[in-house]
Amino acid sequence: MRRDWKAARAKVDREGCCRVCGIGGRLEAAHIIPRSLGGEQREESIVPLCPACHRAYDGGRLDLLPYLTFEEQAEAVRVLGMSRAMRRISNEGRSE
Repeated sequence: MRRDWKAARAKVDREGCCRVCGIGGRLEAAHIIPRSLGGEQREESIVPLCPACHRAYDGGRLDLLPYLTFEEQAEAVRVLGMSRAMRRISNEGRSE
């Protein structure tokens, strides 16, 4: 199945800087919920992160919750349910 990155990439380009640290330049379309847990290519499922913040989030060292919009939080809850979504995006109980 072909993944459609058009909306996700447009969101990253439109925002133009890392959602967490504010740095511009090379940005990545980071999945709030990994595809392996049901995350999708929807615009609400993606946030722009610099490579360092993306690695930190994926490694469980970054609490993304304060940086997400209500729509992004709602998408995470839709995919995982409230308690699992909050644990994932706030990195509670996660370890490398």
